[in-house]
Amino acid sequence: MKKVLAALMALALAATCAACGDNGGSSSTGGEDSNGSSSAAATDDQSWEKVESAGTLVLGLDDAFPPMGYKDTETGDIIGFDIDIAKAVRGKTLQDAAVKLLVSNISACDEVWVVSRGAGENLRSLGYAGDYIVMPNGVDLPRGKASPEAVDALSRKWALPADKPVYLFIGRIMWYKGLRIILDGLKKVRDAGGDFCMVFVGDGQDRPAVEEYAAQLGLTDLCRFTGTERDRDTIRAWYTRADLLLFPSTFDTNGLVVREAAACSLGSVLIEGSCAAEGITDGDTGILIPENGDGLAAALLREGADRAYFARIGETASEKIYLSWEDSVKNARASV
Repeated sequence: MKKVLAALMALALAATCAACGDNGGSSSTGGEDSNGSSSAAATDDQSWEKVESAGTLVLGLDDAFPPMGYKDTETGDIIGFDIDIAKAVRGKTLQDAAVKLLVSNISACDEVWVVSRGAGENLRSLGYAGDYIVMPNGVDLPRGKASPEAVDALSRKWALPADKPVYLFIGRIMWYKGLRIILDGLKKVRDAGGDFCMVFVGDGQDRPAVEEYAAQLGLTDLCRFTGTERDRDTIRAWYTRADLLLFPSTFDTNGLVVREAAACSLGSVLIEGSCAAEGITDGDTGILIPENGDGLAAALLREGADRAYFARIGETASEKIYLSWEDSVKNARASV
C-alpha cells in the first residue's frame, strides 16, 4: 500500500522550506533515493568541547538563499533556517543529523508531493535526491466577487477613496513577506505624483515596525492596517474592492492569496522567479517585478498601468490560474 503523505509534505514544506528563486530545476528530474542515514554521531566527537573551550561558534552559510540563510534588510543580521537550527541544536554534528533524519523520512515515502517546483528544489537543496510531483494547492473561495453591499460597507468603514487605486496585502505582517519592497516602492510612486490607498490585512510581530517605517516614509495617511481578519466573506470583499494584490514575497512556497485573489478577479504583483509567481505570465495573469522597490514603482507607474489595465489582468487571472480545492483534490486522485 502506498504511503502517500501529500498533506504532510505540503505542510512541512510550507513551514520549513518556504522560499524559492529561479533554481532552474525540474519536477520531472529524478535521481537515486537518498538513504539519509540518521545514525548517532561517533562517541569520540569532541566538536562541542572545542567550541566551549574556544568560546566561539563559527558557522559558514550562504547569506543569499532564503529561507535557509539570508540578511534581514532592516538590521543586516543573517537569519533563516540554518540560523534557527544552529540556535536550537548545539553542535554541527547534531545539526547535520537533524537534516539527515528529515531527508531520510521524506526519502522513505513512495511519492513526494510538493506545492510548487521551488518547494521541491528547496527540498533537494537539503539533500533529497528522489522524484517529486508538483501538486498545487487549491483555495476554498469559489470563483466570483463579493456583493456590492459588502464592498460598500468595507469602503465606508476604512474610508477608501473611490477615485484612487487601492492596493492590498493580505497575510502576516512580517518583513520577510516583502513589506519593505511595498513601502519603498509606494514612496517612489507618491514622490512621482502617484496617488493610491494601501491596505494591509493581517497581523504579526513586525507590525509596529512596519507602521513606524510607513510613518518615516510619510505614507501613514495613505495606508490602512486592519489587523487580523478571519471572516471569509470580509476577505472576499477586500479582494473584490482592491485594484491589485501586492505580494512581493520570496518566502512562500505557493502563495494561496494569489489564487484567492484570482477567485475574485484580482490580479497580483509578484517577484519574478518566486514560487508564488510560478505559472504567472507577466502582463497577462499577473505583474512580475524584480525584488526591489524600484521594480514595484516602475510597474505601477509605467504607461498604461491604470485601473482598467489592472482589472483586465484580474479577469485573465480568474480565467487561467484559479484553482478550487475540489479541482485540486480531483487532480490529486487522478495522479494516484
